[in-house]
Amino acid sequence: MTPRRPIISSLAVAALASLSCDRASADWVATYLQGPTEYQSQSFAASGNMQGGWAQIGGIDRPVIWNSSSASMQVLLPQSGGWLGGEVNGMNGDRQVGWIGNQDGRIHAALWSGTGDSFVDLDPLLFRYRGTRAYAIRGSQVVGHATDIIVGGQHAAVWDVDQGTFRDIHPVSGSTWSELLATDGEYQGGWANRGVRAQGHAALWHGSSETYVDLTPASAPSESRVEGMAPGVQVGYATTLPGVMLAALWHGTAESFQSLNPIGAYSSQIHATTGTIHVGSVLMNGGQRWDPCVWMNDAPSSFVNLRQFLAPGWGDAGALAVSIEGDRLYVSGSGAGLNGTVEALLWVGSVPTPGTLVIAAAGVLVSVRRRRNRDE
Repeated sequence: MTPRRPIISSLAVAALASLSCDRASADWVATYLQGPTEYQSQSFAASGNMQGGWAQIGGIDRPVIWNSSSASMQVLLPQSGGWLGGEVNGMNGDRQVGWIGNQDGRIHAALWSGTGDSFVDLDPLLFRYRGTRAYAIRGSQVVGHATDIIVGGQHAAVWDVDQGTFRDIHPVSGSTWSELLATDGEYQGGWANRGVRAQGHAALWHGSSETYVDLTPASAPSESRVEGMAPGVQVGYATTLPGVMLAALWHGTAESFQSLNPIGAYSSQIHATTGTIHVGSVLMNGGQRWDPCVWMNDAPSSFVNLRQFLAPGWGDAGALAVSIEGDRLYVSGSGAGLNGTVEALLWVGSVPTPGTLVIAAAGVLVSVRRRRNRDE
């Protein structure tokens, strides 16, 4: 007698993802974060109902935060010290990280706590390093890169802002450049160039150079990166052919790689994650524009194209950050506006509830059982 297959088949899983996607598409609202005084802007970071990025005001790109509206924009550029510009790249709780530039042209990794006056210069007081940038923060851990002026190249860098420490965790051998783009508070993710062609390989670290792990999947051996993290989860992209990227999900090893490239998409990438919900960009087959999107779970079919909630006429757009506040899901990023400039965008929707998924699963289960009973 042939053994029965599990009740929830791969078809049922896909149907469940589709049901979740349909429900997730119902209540999204788009908000344009750029105000009348800004020429261009982007949002790279999110925490709760706050967003962070940059806005060009008076010809200068300034680090800013928003509280989900254009009117709430607050500039974080310090009033003293001769700082000329910068951006917010990461947020966690009431802290923001990024970089600012000074009058001599040097870039300094930066930490804020909601105001320009709270600025802390993270540039290490070491002659060897210049040109530092911070990209993400979780708890007291900040990650980014520092330029090594002795051996050359950017090096993966980790700060503990509570203990006041800085570490260069560039791989021990085999790389000339590396960079950290994400942290879950314990592990760090980013990329390092490897091999004869010095291509960027997605990578994971655990606080030191010796812990470097190459996440490049065998099925996508070209360029790859980790761009977002949550505990036990890494997201980004892996390249199969020149210009063809696959939205990527890992769980700590190269073998765990999973492509979330939706059916009908030519290329895709994930920029940020809550651990269960992922955001990024998709280039559909035959499409001329990158579309901002959110995956409501780990199934490729769970993605929601957020372009449908924008006014007609927007060009390339991407979802670059995601956060949860209560039962609301905040997705921020940017798009090419109607006048051709880049503008910060925000989409707000509902967090999928376990009850919704249980009901959806029950419906799929009944459907599969009924179909199987008819076949038997």
